[in-house]
Amino acid sequence: MTTTNPFDVHQADWGEYRASPWGRLRYELVARTLSECLGSEQLRILDVGGGDGGDARPLVVAGHDVTVLDSSREMLSRAADAGIATRHGSLDDESLETGYDAVLCHFVLQYRSDLSADVRLLARLLRSGGTLSLIVPTAPGQVLAAAVRRSPREARELLGATTMRAVAVDQDVRLFTVEDVATALRSAGFDEPRMFGIRIVNDLVTADERKKNPGFFQELLELEWALCGLEPYCRIGMASHFVARFGETA
Repeated sequence: MTTTNPFDVHQADWGEYRASPWGRLRYELVARTLSECLGSEQLRILDVGGGDGGDARPLVVAGHDVTVLDSSREMLSRAADAGIATRHGSLDDESLETGYDAVLCHFVLQYRSDLSADVRLLARLLRSGGTLSLIVPTAPGQVLAAAVRRSPREARELLGATTMRAVAVDQDVRLFTVEDVATALRSAGFDEPRMFGIRIVNDLVTADERKKNPGFFQELLELEWALCGLEPYCRIGMASHFVARFGETA
């Protein structure tokens, strides 16, 4: 039986998210973090679940050799239209090449069932000393956003929750703790990860129309960038971005 990919079905919702200030904010923050962490030397990179190439595009422009791997043909067609190399498939494909200098896996593992096993699958794709960039939704930011945007009751219900509703694809996805991810990374042979928060402030500002003002958006972006790697603020984002080196360092 063929299962319909949710991203193929919800292309309009995804496009709306990508065009929103908070969607643009997420991609800009990740691009800045990757530029800082990966450096300027040309790298061979696999973007697992890279969709329409939003994270891959700045890396291609910077001169890296990037391939987007995704199970959504609609998403891959958008990446290909932007001139990015693509491959149809998933993290479970045993035929995937290994030895990459860097692997990206952004907002993918919440749709899967075994965090530790998936991190091991990602590790096998890397060369020794290679870099993993991993982003997952984390619980603290979801609780705070629910409190200010919906109700204290809903925020309280999210305390300790292991799933949430992903609006863009209309399905339940997993929530993680920072400790869950850091433990999975160390167990798979990665060094101590660096962690960055994504959308720490944005979702606490309920006046969304203000974010469409270019000046306000730029101020918000610079504040998010200043906070994203700073304790304790980095722990309360809507998602957490982990960057870790695998095995022996180069």
